Amino acid sequence: MFKTIFVKQIFDAQEARTDARFAVFQREEQLPFSPCPGHEFFWGMERAQKVLAVTWNFEKSYFSCKVENEFPDNFSIDGFDFDELVEEAQVSGWELIKVYEAK
Repeated sequence: MFKTIFVKQIFDAQEARTDARFAVFQREEQLPFSPCPGHEFFWGMERAQKVLAVTWNFEKSYFSCKVENEFPDNFSIDGFDFDELVEEAQVSGWELIKVYEAK
């Protein structure tokens, strides 16, 4: 089994911008195989999360997987805003690491 930490970011903008508010999340899992970019992982009621990058940490013996960023849906009446996305991620098992305020 491979200890794997998944990392994702939720932005309060329609694209990943350094001047936008964003939240960083992680979740730890045990995988029976080593992850690769392109793999998709599915947790319960969430949409599948696609792995963009994988890093092996030799010192702590775990994989770190960066998954796709999430963005608010400001164009739909039923779309989630930033705060709702942050709350939904936590309910879905993602651990909030930090919210970085807009610059």
